[in-house]
Amino acid sequence: MFYVSGQDSEPLVPTYADSTYPPEIELIFDFMVRERIRMIRSEKGVLYRTEIPKLPDSNGP
Repeated sequence: MFYVSGQDSEPLVPTYADSTYPPEIELIFDFMVRERIRMIRSEKGVLYRTEIPKLPDSNGP
């Protein structure tokens, strides 16, 4: 699940219940999943990211 907020920290949601986010935001979601990024935020023009912790491998010692 993804949460998108605007500059005022209010949630940015699709306008209609059956619609999706704009394509630019969907591309960011795809990138976040591939790179295991939990959160991207911007402060004073600098981007910061928080990664999803890796789970221990249950197939090995």
